[in-house]
Amino acid sequence: MTDIPIMKTYFGAKKTEPHIQADTYHKYLHDVTASYLIVKILLALVILGYFVISDLYITGYPHSVFTRLLPIGIAVSLLLYHLQTRENRPVKTKLYNLFLLSVTLMMYAKSLLHIEDPDYAGHITGLVVVIFLASLDLRVGLRNAILFYFIPPLLTAVLLWFFFNPGHHQTTTLVNVLPMLIIGFAANRIQNNFRYKIFRSNYLLNQEKRRTEHLLNQTRNTNQQLNQKNRELSESETALKNALQVKDKLFSVIAHDLHGPFNSLLGFTDLLANINPEEEPGEAKNYAKLILDSSKSLYNLTDNLLNWARSQIDDIQLKPEPINICELVNETTEVVRMQALSKEIKIQAAIDSSLVVEADRDTLAVIVRNLLSNAVKYTNRGGSIFISAVNEYDQLTIKVSDTGVGITPEVQDKLFSVNTNLSLPGTEREKGTGLGLVLCRNFAEMNNGTISVSSREGKGSTFTITLPAA
Repeated sequence: MTDIPIMKTYFGAKKTEPHIQADTYHKYLHDVTASYLIVKILLALVILGYFVISDLYITGYPHSVFTRLLPIGIAVSLLLYHLQTRENRPVKTKLYNLFLLSVTLMMYAKSLLHIEDPDYAGHITGLVVVIFLASLDLRVGLRNAILFYFIPPLLTAVLLWFFFNPGHHQTTTLVNVLPMLIIGFAANRIQNNFRYKIFRSNYLLNQEKRRTEHLLNQTRNTNQQLNQKNRELSESETALKNALQVKDKLFSVIAHDLHGPFNSLLGFTDLLANINPEEEPGEAKNYAKLILDSSKSLYNLTDNLLNWARSQIDDIQLKPEPINICELVNETTEVVRMQALSKEIKIQAAIDSSLVVEADRDTLAVIVRNLLSNAVKYTNRGGSIFISAVNEYDQLTIKVSDTGVGITPEVQDKLFSVNTNLSLPGTEREKGTGLGLVLCRNFAEMNNGTISVSSREGKGSTFTITLPAA
Protein backbone atom coordinates (compact mmCIF):
# COMPACT_ATOMS: atom_id res chain seq x y z
CA MET A 1 0.00 0.00 0.00
CA THR A 2 1.47 3.34 -1.06
CA ASP A 3 0.84 6.82 0.23
CA ILE A 4 -0.74 9.10 -2.40
CA PRO A 5 -2.19 12.59 -2.01
CA ILE A 6 -5.95 12.72 -1.54
CA MET A 7 -7.48 15.57 -3.53
CA LYS A 8 -10.32 17.46 -1.92
CA THR A 9 -12.70 19.38 -4.17
CA TYR A 10 -14.69 22.63 -4.01
CA PHE A 11 -16.87 22.57 -7.17
CA GLY A 12 -13.99 21.02 -9.10
CA ALA A 13 -11.10 23.11 -7.69
CA LYS A 14 -8.45 20.74 -6.37
CA LYS A 15 -6.25 21.32 -3.38
CA THR A 16 -3.51 18.88 -2.42
CA GLU A 17 -3.63 17.62 1.17
CA PRO A 18 -0.78 16.04 3.13
CA HIS A 19 -0.05 12.46 2.13
CA ILE A 20 -2.81 10.23 3.41
CA GLN A 21 -3.39 6.67 2.27
CA ALA A 22 -6.13 6.74 -0.35
CA ASP A 23 -7.41 3.27 0.55
CA THR A 24 -7.81 4.46 4.16
CA TYR A 25 -10.09 7.29 3.08
CA HIS A 26 -12.04 5.02 0.73
CA LYS A 27 -12.42 2.48 3.52
CA TYR A 28 -13.75 5.27 5.72
CA LEU A 29 -16.36 6.14 3.04
CA HIS A 30 -17.36 2.50 2.75
CA ASP A 31 -17.74 2.28 6.55
CA VAL A 32 -19.96 5.38 6.55
CA THR A 33 -22.13 3.86 3.82
CA ALA A 34 -22.43 0.54 5.66
CA SER A 35 -23.50 2.21 8.92
CA TYR A 36 -27.26 1.86 9.43
CA LEU A 37 -27.53 0.47 5.87
CA ILE A 38 -30.27 -2.01 6.78
CA VAL A 39 -32.38 0.72 8.41
CA LYS A 40 -32.01 3.05 5.42
CA ILE A 41 -32.86 0.35 2.86
CA LEU A 42 -35.87 -0.89 4.84
CA LEU A 43 -37.15 2.67 5.22
CA ALA A 44 -36.71 3.25 1.47
CA LEU A 45 -38.58 0.00 0.67
CA VAL A 46 -41.44 1.04 2.95
CA ILE A 47 -41.71 4.42 1.18
CA LEU A 48 -41.49 2.82 -2.27
CA GLY A 49 -44.09 0.27 -1.26
CA TYR A 50 -46.37 3.08 -0.15
CA PHE A 51 -45.88 4.76 -3.55
CA VAL A 52 -46.82 1.52 -5.32
CA ILE A 53 -50.01 1.17 -3.26
CA SER A 54 -50.77 4.85 -3.83
CA ASP A 55 -50.31 4.43 -7.60
CA LEU A 56 -52.58 1.39 -7.72
CA TYR A 57 -55.39 2.30 -5.31
CA ILE A 58 -55.27 6.01 -4.41
CA THR A 59 -54.08 8.22 -7.29
CA GLY A 60 -55.12 5.74 -10.00
CA TYR A 61 -51.85 5.82 -11.98
CA PRO A 62 -50.99 2.09 -12.34
CA HIS A 63 -48.48 2.80 -15.14
CA SER A 64 -46.36 4.73 -12.57
CA VAL A 65 -45.66 1.41 -10.81
CA PHE A 66 -43.16 0.55 -13.57
CA THR A 67 -40.99 3.52 -12.53
CA ARG A 68 -40.70 2.05 -9.02
CA LEU A 69 -39.48 -1.40 -10.11
CA LEU A 70 -35.80 -0.44 -10.74
CA PRO A 71 -35.10 1.17 -7.32
CA ILE A 72 -37.07 -1.58 -5.55
CA GLY A 73 -35.04 -4.27 -7.33
CA ILE A 74 -31.71 -2.59 -6.51
CA ALA A 75 -32.77 -2.00 -2.86
CA VAL A 76 -33.80 -5.65 -2.38
CA SER A 77 -30.55 -6.88 -4.00
CA LEU A 78 -28.46 -4.62 -1.77
CA LEU A 79 -30.35 -5.70 1.36
CA LEU A 80 -29.93 -9.42 0.60
CA TYR A 81 -26.25 -8.97 -0.26
CA HIS A 82 -25.63 -7.02 2.94
CA LEU A 83 -27.35 -9.67 5.06
CA GLN A 84 -25.33 -12.39 3.34
CA THR A 85 -21.91 -10.89 4.01
CA ARG A 86 -20.48 -8.08 6.14
CA GLU A 87 -17.41 -7.84 3.93
CA ASN A 88 -16.86 -6.42 0.42
CA ARG A 89 -18.03 -2.95 1.39
CA PRO A 90 -16.86 -1.24 -1.84
CA VAL A 91 -19.48 -3.25 -3.76
CA LYS A 92 -22.15 -2.18 -1.28
CA THR A 93 -21.14 1.47 -1.71
CA LYS A 94 -21.50 1.20 -5.48
CA LEU A 95 -24.90 -0.54 -5.15
CA TYR A 96 -26.09 2.14 -2.72
CA ASN A 97 -25.04 4.98 -5.06
CA LEU A 98 -26.74 3.11 -7.91
CA PHE A 99 -29.88 2.88 -5.77
CA LEU A 100 -29.84 6.67 -5.21
CA LEU A 101 -29.41 7.20 -8.97
CA SER A 102 -32.33 4.84 -9.69
CA VAL A 103 -34.57 6.77 -7.27
CA THR A 104 -33.65 10.02 -9.04
CA LEU A 105 -34.33 8.46 -12.45
CA MET A 106 -37.66 7.19 -11.08
CA MET A 107 -38.67 10.76 -10.23
CA TYR A 108 -37.61 12.07 -13.66
CA ALA A 109 -39.55 9.28 -15.40
CA LYS A 110 -42.56 10.04 -13.23
CA SER A 111 -42.36 13.73 -14.24
CA LEU A 112 -42.54 12.69 -17.90
CA LEU A 113 -45.48 10.32 -17.35
CA HIS A 114 -47.47 12.98 -15.48
CA ILE A 115 -46.71 15.95 -17.71
CA GLU A 116 -50.41 16.41 -18.48
CA ASP A 117 -51.39 16.16 -14.83
CA PRO A 118 -52.93 19.42 -13.45
CA ASP A 119 -50.82 18.88 -10.31
CA TYR A 120 -47.60 18.69 -12.33
CA ALA A 121 -45.85 21.10 -9.94
CA GLY A 122 -46.37 18.58 -7.13
CA HIS A 123 -44.44 15.93 -9.07
CA ILE A 124 -41.59 18.39 -9.65
CA THR A 125 -41.58 19.20 -5.92
CA GLY A 126 -41.14 15.49 -5.21
CA LEU A 127 -38.23 15.42 -7.66
CA VAL A 128 -36.54 18.34 -5.86
CA VAL A 129 -36.99 16.65 -2.48
CA VAL A 130 -35.38 13.44 -3.79
CA ILE A 131 -32.46 15.42 -5.22
CA PHE A 132 -31.81 17.05 -1.84
CA LEU A 133 -32.09 13.75 0.01
CA ALA A 134 -29.61 12.21 -2.42
CA SER A 135 -27.30 15.20 -1.89
CA LEU A 136 -27.09 14.31 1.81
CA ASP A 137 -26.10 10.68 1.27
CA LEU A 138 -24.35 10.47 -2.11
CA ARG A 139 -20.63 9.65 -1.83
CA VAL A 140 -18.99 9.95 -5.24
CA GLY A 141 -16.20 11.92 -6.83
CA LEU A 142 -16.62 15.14 -8.79
CA ARG A 143 -17.02 13.45 -12.20
CA ASN A 144 -19.69 11.02 -10.99
CA ALA A 145 -21.46 13.84 -9.14
CA ILE A 146 -21.74 15.84 -12.38
CA LEU A 147 -23.12 12.78 -14.15
CA PHE A 148 -25.55 12.14 -11.29
CA TYR A 149 -26.95 15.69 -11.11
CA PHE A 150 -26.91 16.91 -14.71
CA ILE A 151 -27.13 13.98 -17.15
CA PRO A 152 -30.65 12.78 -16.02
CA PRO A 153 -32.24 16.24 -16.38
CA LEU A 154 -30.52 16.68 -19.75
CA LEU A 155 -31.95 13.37 -21.01
CA THR A 156 -35.34 14.32 -19.57
CA ALA A 157 -35.29 17.65 -21.44
CA VAL A 158 -34.40 15.92 -24.73
CA LEU A 159 -37.20 13.37 -24.33
CA LEU A 160 -39.61 16.10 -23.27
CA TRP A 161 -39.02 18.33 -26.30
CA PHE A 162 -38.97 15.59 -28.91
CA PHE A 163 -41.78 13.32 -27.69
CA PHE A 164 -44.11 15.21 -25.32
CA ASN A 165 -44.41 18.75 -26.78
CA PRO A 166 -44.76 20.46 -23.37
CA GLY A 167 -46.70 23.65 -22.83
CA HIS A 168 -45.41 26.90 -21.37
CA HIS A 169 -46.42 25.96 -17.80
CA GLN A 170 -44.63 22.60 -17.89
CA THR A 171 -41.53 24.13 -19.47
CA THR A 172 -41.34 26.86 -16.83
CA THR A 173 -41.78 24.35 -14.04
CA LEU A 174 -38.97 22.11 -15.37
CA VAL A 175 -36.62 25.08 -15.89
CA ASN A 176 -37.16 26.02 -12.25
CA VAL A 177 -35.61 22.68 -11.32
CA LEU A 178 -32.20 23.80 -12.67
CA PRO A 179 -31.31 26.13 -9.72
CA MET A 180 -32.36 23.38 -7.36
CA LEU A 181 -30.00 20.96 -9.15
CA ILE A 182 -27.13 23.42 -8.80
CA ILE A 183 -27.91 23.94 -5.10
CA GLY A 184 -28.14 20.18 -4.56
CA PHE A 185 -24.84 19.65 -6.37
CA ALA A 186 -23.20 22.37 -4.27
CA ALA A 187 -24.65 20.90 -1.05
CA ASN A 188 -23.29 17.48 -1.97
CA ARG A 189 -19.81 18.85 -2.68
CA ILE A 190 -19.77 20.89 0.53
CA GLN A 191 -20.93 17.91 2.52
CA ASN A 192 -18.20 15.72 0.94
CA ASN A 193 -15.65 18.37 1.84
CA PHE A 194 -16.82 18.42 5.46
CA ARG A 195 -16.78 14.63 5.51
CA TYR A 196 -13.21 14.65 4.23
CA LYS A 197 -12.20 17.23 6.84
CA ILE A 198 -13.66 15.06 9.60
CA PHE A 199 -11.84 12.02 8.23
CA ARG A 200 -8.59 13.95 7.89
CA SER A 201 -8.80 15.27 11.45
CA ASN A 202 -9.54 11.82 12.82
CA TYR A 203 -6.81 10.27 10.68
CA LEU A 204 -4.18 12.76 11.81
CA LEU A 205 -5.33 12.43 15.43
CA ASN A 206 -5.03 8.64 15.21
CA GLN A 207 -1.61 8.97 13.60
CA GLU A 208 -0.53 11.31 16.38
CA LYS A 209 -2.03 8.96 18.96
CA ARG A 210 -0.09 6.03 17.51
CA ARG A 211 3.11 8.08 17.48
CA THR A 212 2.48 9.16 21.07
CA GLU A 213 1.79 5.56 22.14
CA HIS A 214 4.94 4.46 20.33
CA LEU A 215 6.98 7.14 22.11
CA LEU A 216 5.30 6.22 25.38
CA ASN A 217 6.19 2.56 24.88
CA GLN A 218 9.74 3.52 24.00
CA THR A 219 9.92 5.69 27.11
CA ARG A 220 8.44 2.90 29.21
CA ASN A 221 10.93 0.40 27.79
CA THR A 222 13.77 2.83 28.37
CA ASN A 223 12.61 3.36 31.97
CA GLN A 224 12.45 -0.39 32.48
CA GLN A 225 15.95 -0.76 31.08
CA LEU A 226 17.19 2.07 33.31
CA ASN A 227 15.49 0.50 36.33
CA GLN A 228 17.09 -2.82 35.45
CA LYS A 229 20.48 -1.13 35.14
CA ASN A 230 19.90 0.63 38.47
CA ARG A 231 19.04 -2.68 40.09
CA GLU A 232 22.14 -4.26 38.59
CA LEU A 233 24.25 -1.33 39.79
CA SER A 234 22.66 -1.58 43.22
CA GLU A 235 23.36 -5.32 43.32
CA SER A 236 26.91 -4.70 42.14
CA GLU A 237 27.32 -2.03 44.82
CA THR A 238 26.01 -4.41 47.47
CA ALA A 239 28.28 -7.19 46.22
CA LEU A 240 31.23 -4.78 46.25
CA LYS A 241 30.41 -3.67 49.80
CA ASN A 242 30.16 -7.30 50.88
CA ALA A 243 33.48 -8.06 49.20
CA LEU A 244 35.08 -5.10 50.97
CA GLN A 245 33.61 -6.27 54.29
CA VAL A 246 34.98 -9.76 53.65
CA LYS A 247 38.38 -8.30 52.86
CA ASP A 248 38.31 -6.04 55.95
CA LYS A 249 37.21 -8.94 58.12
CA LEU A 250 39.92 -11.21 56.73
CA PHE A 251 42.56 -8.57 57.35
CA SER A 252 41.18 -7.95 60.86
CA VAL A 253 41.28 -11.62 61.71
CA ILE A 254 44.73 -12.10 60.23
CA ALA A 255 46.04 -9.00 61.99
CA HIS A 256 44.53 -9.65 65.44
CA ASP A 257 42.74 -12.93 66.06
CA LEU A 258 45.31 -15.18 64.38
CA HIS A 259 48.24 -13.17 65.67
CA GLY A 260 47.74 -14.23 69.32
CA PRO A 261 47.50 -18.02 68.76
CA PHE A 262 50.53 -17.97 66.47
CA ASN A 263 52.54 -16.01 69.05
CA SER A 264 51.52 -18.49 71.77
CA LEU A 265 52.39 -21.43 69.55
CA LEU A 266 55.78 -19.97 68.64
CA GLY A 267 56.52 -19.00 72.25
CA PHE A 268 55.68 -22.43 73.71
CA THR A 269 57.57 -24.16 70.90
CA ASP A 270 60.63 -22.01 71.63
CA LEU A 271 60.43 -22.80 75.35
CA LEU A 272 60.05 -26.51 74.62
CA ALA A 273 63.06 -26.42 72.32
CA ASN A 274 65.25 -24.81 75.01
CA ILE A 275 64.57 -27.20 77.92
CA ASN A 276 65.99 -30.62 78.64
CA PRO A 277 63.11 -33.14 78.70
CA GLU A 278 65.17 -35.53 80.87
CA GLU A 279 65.85 -32.88 83.51
CA GLU A 280 62.38 -31.29 83.41
CA PRO A 281 59.92 -33.95 82.16
CA GLY A 282 56.91 -32.33 83.83
CA GLU A 283 57.66 -28.95 82.31
CA ALA A 284 58.10 -30.44 78.83
CA LYS A 285 54.78 -32.26 79.10
CA ASN A 286 53.06 -29.07 80.19
CA TYR A 287 54.50 -27.11 77.26
CA ALA A 288 53.48 -29.88 74.87
CA LYS A 289 49.89 -29.66 76.16
CA LEU A 290 49.90 -25.89 75.75
CA ILE A 291 51.19 -26.26 72.20
CA LEU A 292 48.43 -28.77 71.47
CA ASP A 293 45.74 -26.47 72.86
CA SER A 294 47.10 -23.53 70.86
CA SER A 295 47.21 -25.67 67.73
CA LYS A 296 43.59 -26.76 68.20
CA SER A 297 42.49 -23.19 68.83
CA LEU A 298 44.42 -22.03 65.78
CA TYR A 299 42.88 -24.83 63.69
CA ASN A 300 39.34 -23.90 64.75
CA LEU A 301 39.98 -20.23 64.06
CA THR A 302 41.45 -20.96 60.64
CA ASP A 303 38.69 -23.45 59.76
CA ASN A 304 35.93 -20.96 60.62
CA LEU A 305 37.75 -18.22 58.75
CA LEU A 306 38.13 -20.30 55.57
CA ASN A 307 34.56 -21.61 55.70
CA TRP A 308 33.17 -18.12 56.16
CA ALA A 309 35.29 -16.71 53.32
CA ARG A 310 34.14 -19.53 51.01
CA SER A 311 30.50 -18.88 51.91
CA GLN A 312 30.90 -15.20 51.02
CA ILE A 313 32.23 -15.92 47.52
CA ASP A 314 29.69 -18.71 46.84
CA ASP A 315 32.45 -21.31 46.64
CA ILE A 316 30.52 -23.91 48.64
CA GLN A 317 28.52 -26.48 46.68
CA LEU A 318 25.81 -28.05 48.83
CA LYS A 319 25.05 -31.75 48.52
CA PRO A 320 21.76 -32.37 50.34
CA GLU A 321 21.32 -35.90 51.63
CA PRO A 322 19.42 -37.70 54.44
CA ILE A 323 21.45 -37.26 57.64
CA ASN A 324 20.94 -39.12 60.90
CA ILE A 325 21.05 -36.33 63.50
CA CYS A 326 22.03 -38.60 66.39
CA GLU A 327 25.11 -39.86 64.53
CA LEU A 328 26.11 -36.36 63.39
CA VAL A 329 25.85 -34.91 66.92
CA ASN A 330 27.88 -37.81 68.37
CA GLU A 331 30.63 -37.31 65.77
CA THR A 332 30.72 -33.54 66.35
CA THR A 333 30.72 -33.92 70.14
CA GLU A 334 33.93 -35.96 69.93
CA VAL A 335 35.66 -33.01 68.26
CA VAL A 336 35.04 -30.70 71.24
CA ARG A 337 35.10 -33.34 73.98
CA MET A 338 38.74 -32.73 74.96
CA GLN A 339 38.05 -28.99 75.09
CA ALA A 340 35.07 -29.67 77.39
CA LEU A 341 37.00 -32.10 79.60
CA SER A 342 39.74 -29.52 80.11
CA LYS A 343 37.07 -27.31 81.73
CA GLU A 344 35.28 -30.23 83.42
CA ILE A 345 32.11 -29.52 81.40
CA LYS A 346 29.62 -32.34 80.83
CA ILE A 347 28.02 -32.72 77.39
CA GLN A 348 24.72 -34.63 77.28
CA ALA A 349 22.47 -35.45 74.33
CA ALA A 350 18.85 -36.69 74.15
CA ILE A 351 18.17 -37.44 70.49
CA ASP A 352 16.05 -40.19 68.94
CA SER A 353 18.31 -42.37 66.82
CA SER A 354 15.69 -42.44 64.03
CA LEU A 355 15.59 -38.68 63.41
CA VAL A 356 16.69 -37.80 59.87
CA VAL A 357 17.09 -34.41 58.19
CA GLU A 358 17.66 -33.49 54.53
CA ALA A 359 20.71 -31.20 54.45
CA ASP A 360 24.35 -30.85 53.47
CA ARG A 361 26.43 -32.90 55.92
CA ASP A 362 29.57 -30.73 55.97
CA THR A 363 27.82 -27.39 56.54
CA LEU A 364 25.48 -28.88 59.17
CA ALA A 365 28.49 -30.35 60.99
CA VAL A 366 30.13 -26.90 60.99
CA ILE A 367 26.96 -25.38 62.54
CA VAL A 368 26.75 -27.97 65.35
CA ARG A 369 30.51 -27.86 66.02
CA ASN A 370 30.54 -24.05 66.29
CA LEU A 371 27.54 -24.03 68.65
CA LEU A 372 29.14 -26.71 70.86
CA SER A 373 32.51 -24.94 70.78
CA ASN A 374 30.86 -21.63 71.77
CA ALA A 375 28.92 -23.38 74.55
CA VAL A 376 32.17 -24.78 75.97
CA LYS A 377 33.90 -21.42 75.54
CA TYR A 378 31.26 -19.43 77.47
CA THR A 379 30.42 -22.03 80.14
CA ASN A 380 32.19 -21.88 83.48
CA ARG A 381 34.30 -24.77 84.70
CA GLY A 382 32.11 -27.59 85.99
CA GLY A 383 29.09 -26.52 83.93
CA SER A 384 27.00 -28.60 81.51
CA ILE A 385 25.78 -28.59 77.90
CA PHE A 386 22.60 -30.29 76.68
CA ILE A 387 21.74 -31.16 73.06
CA SER A 388 18.23 -32.15 71.93
CA ALA A 389 16.37 -32.66 68.66
CA VAL A 390 12.66 -33.13 67.87
CA ASN A 391 10.60 -33.44 64.71
CA GLU A 392 7.55 -31.14 64.66
CA TYR A 393 5.31 -30.00 61.79
CA ASP A 394 7.67 -31.29 59.07
CA GLN A 395 10.57 -29.41 60.65
CA LEU A 396 13.52 -30.72 62.61
CA THR A 397 14.47 -28.55 65.58
CA ILE A 398 17.94 -28.88 67.12
CA LYS A 399 18.69 -27.09 70.39
CA VAL A 400 22.09 -26.55 72.04
CA SER A 401 21.70 -25.29 75.64
CA ASP A 402 24.38 -24.42 78.20
CA THR A 403 24.65 -23.21 81.79
CA GLY A 404 27.09 -20.51 80.81
CA VAL A 405 27.34 -16.77 81.43
CA GLY A 406 24.40 -15.90 79.16
CA ILE A 407 24.08 -13.06 76.68
CA THR A 408 22.68 -9.57 77.18
CA PRO A 409 19.80 -8.44 74.90
CA GLU A 410 22.05 -5.80 73.31
CA VAL A 411 24.63 -8.42 72.34
CA GLN A 412 21.95 -10.87 71.14
CA ASP A 413 20.90 -8.37 68.46
CA LYS A 414 24.46 -8.34 67.09
CA LEU A 415 25.38 -12.02 67.28
CA PHE A 416 24.64 -12.99 63.67
CA SER A 417 25.86 -9.79 61.94
CA VAL A 418 29.26 -9.70 60.26
CA ASN A 419 29.33 -5.91 60.46
CA THR A 420 29.58 -5.75 64.24
CA ASN A 421 32.85 -7.73 64.44
CA LEU A 422 31.70 -9.14 67.79
CA SER A 423 34.21 -11.46 69.49
CA LEU A 424 34.01 -11.76 73.26
CA PRO A 425 36.59 -13.69 75.34
CA GLY A 426 35.50 -16.98 76.91
CA THR A 427 35.27 -17.74 80.63
CA GLU A 428 38.99 -18.63 80.62
CA ARG A 429 40.02 -15.92 78.19
CA GLU A 430 39.57 -18.07 75.09
CA LYS A 431 39.66 -16.05 71.87
CA GLY A 432 37.77 -16.37 68.62
CA THR A 433 37.25 -14.71 65.24
CA GLY A 434 33.70 -13.54 65.82
CA LEU A 435 32.74 -15.44 62.67
CA GLY A 436 31.37 -18.65 64.17
CA LEU A 437 27.73 -17.57 64.62
CA VAL A 438 27.76 -15.60 61.36
CA LEU A 439 28.89 -18.78 59.65
CA CYS A 440 26.12 -20.73 61.42
CA ARG A 441 23.47 -18.32 60.14
CA ASN A 442 24.83 -18.43 56.57
CA PHE A 443 24.97 -22.23 56.50
CA ALA A 444 21.52 -22.59 58.10
CA GLU A 445 19.98 -20.33 55.45
CA MET A 446 21.82 -22.19 52.69
CA ASN A 447 20.10 -25.35 53.93
CA ASN A 448 16.67 -23.61 53.93
CA GLY A 449 16.73 -23.34 57.70
CA THR A 450 16.95 -20.71 60.43
CA ILE A 451 18.91 -20.11 63.63
CA SER A 452 17.84 -18.14 66.72
CA VAL A 453 18.95 -17.59 70.31
CA SER A 454 17.28 -17.17 73.68
CA SER A 455 19.37 -16.27 76.70
CA ARG A 456 19.39 -14.70 80.15
CA GLU A 457 22.50 -13.13 81.52
CA GLY A 458 24.05 -15.41 84.17
CA LYS A 459 21.57 -18.25 83.40
CA GLY A 460 22.93 -19.68 80.16
CA SER A 461 21.85 -19.68 76.49
CA THR A 462 19.90 -21.87 74.06
CA PHE A 463 20.59 -21.80 70.31
CA THR A 464 17.83 -23.26 68.11
CA ILE A 465 18.27 -24.52 64.56
CA THR A 466 15.24 -25.41 62.39
CA LEU A 467 15.63 -27.40 59.20
CA PRO A 468 13.21 -29.13 56.81
CA ALA A 469 12.65 -32.72 57.93
CA ALA A 470 13.53 -35.51 55.48
